[in-house]
Parts: sequence; C-alpha cells; structure tokens
Amino acid sequence: MNMFSSGVITSLALLVAFTCSLQTRADTMYYYYDGDQKIPLTREPGLLAEFDPKDDYSDVVSALPDAKPVLVTQHVIIYAVPQTAQNLKSMTRLLDRSFNVSPVYHDGDSLSGPVLALPGGAIVDFKDEWDSSQVRQWAAANGYEIQELVDLPGAQQHDLYAVIKTFAGQDSLETSNRIHESGAVVSASPNWWENNTGK
Repeated sequence: MNMFSSGVITSLALLVAFTCSLQTRADTMYYYYDGDQKIPLTREPGLLAEFDPKDDYSDVVSALPDAKPVLVTQHVIIYAVPQTAQNLKSMTRLLDRSFNVSPVYHDGDSLSGPVLALPGGAIVDFKDEWDSSQVRQWAAANGYEIQELVDLPGAQQHDLYAVIKTFAGQDSLETSNRIHESGAVVSASPNWWENNTGK
C-alpha cells in the first residue's frame, strides 16, 4: 500500500471529521462484484481522489480552487470540495473521461468502510478453457483495449486475467459491472485503490 507523507495524521483526522459530516448525504446507489458476490458501495459526494498529481499542478485544484486536501499519500491526494452549485458542475466536467481523478467510495452501505477510489481499469478473470487468442478476440469484438494480460499457471491449466483499460472513476466501475453481468467471463472487478491507514 501507499506510504503516507508528513502530516498524514492530521490529514486523516480531517478526513474522518469530514466523512462524518457527510453521513446523511452519502450516495449508496453503486455496487461492484468481488467474484460472484455483489458488493454495495457508498459514494461521498464531497470528496475527490487525484492519482499521481504533479508537484506544481493539480487537475482538481485547477477546476475547483476551493478544494482542500484532507488525505495525502505517496500516489493519491483526497480533496474535500464544498458542495456549491458551481462546484457540482465543475466536478461533473472534471470526472467525465478523466484518467487521474475519481470519486471516493466506501465498501457497504455506510461511510464506516475503508476509503476507496478508482485509478482506472477493469480486472477480468476468463474461463479456464480460453487461451490468450480467444481473450484478444473477445476484447476486440467488444471494443475493449487490453492494458495487461496475465497468465497464471495452475496445477492442470492456465488461469488468464486481463486488465482492461478504462478512464478513472465511474468508467472503471461501470465497465467492470457490464463485463461481469454479460456472463461471458468468470468475473470482472474494478481496479481499486484502498487506503488502509489504521488497519
């Protein structure tokens, strides 16, 4: 997991306090699959995660000047964004087809679970009888780009996984669910970033 920068204890305390303030406004209309299990998600409307931000530039701060960092890790900064009408419009534009900005979620139907975000990608487990050629044919037929193909040798046969390229955030979630629910593969799950501080 990511290592925390200096000041992370204060940042984490601010995140917890901000999370509690959003308890009544959390959005629970989301889900993903972990194997065959359908997992509900809670989205926090006032938080955004920015992956691999540059030292001298932030897409979040550029679009939302009043956004404030509440959690800083080696590769991710989580910002609290005041929920004004203008900010909601700016957040919608920022999240549309972004490669490095994601909404913030929690596992389950409350804000008590770990902090999660989506850097992009759908992780797909294919049927045992499929080979890499069939995986590539499936991807091409469905308009997916394979970012990485992993062949894990088992006792009797190989187990193929692919990372399908997506935008960050909601596109990763929706693509994973769409692939899983198609029934053509064993399973598909988003490529999650999880903050495990305090575990």
